[in-house]
Amino acid sequence: ATKSTIRHGCILGFLQLIPMEASVLALKYTTAANSVFISQLSFIFVPLIQCLLHQKYPDRKLLITIAALLMGLSIFADVWNTGIGPGDLYCILSALFTSLHILCTKHFSRTDSGELLGVFQVFFCALFSIPVWLAAPGTVQWCAGSISNLFFTGVIGTAVCFVAHVAGQARISPTKSSFLGLLQPIFAMVGGAVIVDELGHLEPITANMLIGSAVILVALILFLAPEGGLSTFFKRAKKHPEDTAP
Repeated sequence: ATKSTIRHGCILGFLQLIPMEASVLALKYTTAANSVFISQLSFIFVPLIQCLLHQKYPDRKLLITIAALLMGLSIFADVWNTGIGPGDLYCILSALFTSLHILCTKHFSRTDSGELLGVFQVFFCALFSIPVWLAAPGTVQWCAGSISNLFFTGVIGTAVCFVAHVAGQARISPTKSSFLGLLQPIFAMVGGAVIVDELGHLEPITANMLIGSAVILVALILFLAPEGGLSTFFKRAKKHPEDTAP
């Protein structure tokens, strides 16, 4: 690893820490639905920032996809029945830093290995998290359950996941990366419905979640599919795995 890779991993680690902390803090002041909705708005910020950087107007397909994803996410989170809370500003901060993280990852991956960037990002994010943890002593009750949760959420759900995530981001465009990020709440919905918590409870899947998920998935499929349809998409993916389209 070069000094440049380590420095870039440090930057990505910081950009990853802010959204994580902001999202957790937001839950104290706003609803979970609003947190899901607003924190995922990087799929709007990223393509718009891309258009500004390239000094061009977004094309019709991009605008239609953004509108469809926005509609699907709003139905999924059911934000219209929950209102706006003071913690929404933290969610906006989370979305902005997530957008910067996506754009910086693509920029750094031009010269650095995506896998190494992911490893150093996780290392520095964990390092930066220590002062935050020490600032709130006594908030963690160490027991078998908390250690188990820490392993699955911290090691598998965060460390392994983020290394793979950065490696993937390095190989696709920032816009597609931000769009595919909307799969997170869908997977979380499925996970909450099949994995019991410590009290033995499951999270029910509501009708608005199913409708919103369907709208999001259809919009993503139509955006990713080229003019020739899905068969053309898979053929092109095999021949050109490095996607640099905006």
